[in-house]
Amino acid sequence: MGSGLAVRVMKALPKLGNLLAVEMAYIIQAAAIRKQLSYIPSRVPLSAEIKEKLEAVKSEIQDSDNPFSISLQVQERYSVKPEFRKLNPVGEIILKELSSVFPPVEKDTFLSDRLRALADIIASGKIVDLAESVVVLR
Repeated sequence: MGSGLAVRVMKALPKLGNLLAVEMAYIIQAAAIRKQLSYIPSRVPLSAEIKEKLEAVKSEIQDSDNPFSISLQVQERYSVKPEFRKLNPVGEIILKELSSVFPPVEKDTFLSDRLRALADIIASGKIVDLAESVVVLR
């Protein structure tokens, strides 16, 4: 019974590496966006007065001849200084390494080769080695 489980785990590990590569790609993209924004957007509850004004604007734009639907959002911006937009030291080192094979996406492109490179880094254990170079893992 144990050997059957071991075989299934060994077959599943490459798929897990691919899954983690996709997650890492999202993290790389999110970190790049975080570093560029000077604020953190946040949805805020709107007062009745603001809701009425937005509805007036929406109905003015939306008419029977307009084939589009209008959706308005209001966001509050919380300023964040550049030094607070960085990740922690471990995150920054890992991000630097991963960004070398998967730079932030700026235009529509094929990602399969980049995702394969991320999966290879994950499978090699290099991420753990990088983390251990900054902190002691137990």
